[in-house]
Amino acid sequence: MAATWSSHNAKVNHLLIFGENGLSADVEGNIFIFAFKGMDESLAPTGHILLENSCPSCIMHPDTYLYKKIVGTQEGSVTALSFSSDGQPLLASGSLSDNFIKMWIFDTGDGDPPLLRFRSGQNARPLCIGYYSNGLHILSAGEDHAFRLFSIARISKAESFLNVTDLKEQKSSVWRKQK
Repeated sequence: MAATWSSHNAKVNHLLIFGENGLSADVEGNIFIFAFKGMDESLAPTGHILLENSCPSCIMHPDTYLYKKIVGTQEGSVTALSFSSDGQPLLASGSLSDNFIKMWIFDTGDGDPPLLRFRSGQNARPLCIGYYSNGLHILSAGEDHAFRLFSIARISKAESFLNVTDLKEQKSSVWRKQK
């Protein structure tokens, strides 16, 4: 083992690695920042943030910003976040309250992004989302044991790829496309 950090007193539920640094978040709202560079000298965190009365539900790092991190909380009903990777100021979020994937556009300059569009289709809350195909699609996976491909350009039913387990045969998982 190369190193062990032990700053948390509660269950760690998120890790985010970016460059030579990392963030760890626990269920009590503590977020610790640690550095890989210089860890031979000290394993002490380089920073700490406490989200009082909040439990982080997701953390992400937009590719276009070196020092910005986005934290979603259960109290805000956010389960997943993803910035568009094609340079457009778009953020997709998964919602706990309605199982929707929502797209927000950060082009107003006032820091309050308007809702651009949303997609339904998850049968349970989405846990992971990401942009795909130069920002034309969003992939999502959720508690309904499926991942879906959503078009953000046209309104259509999402294509669903379900994980189907046949317990009577070989207990193996087979991926099938469902329309």
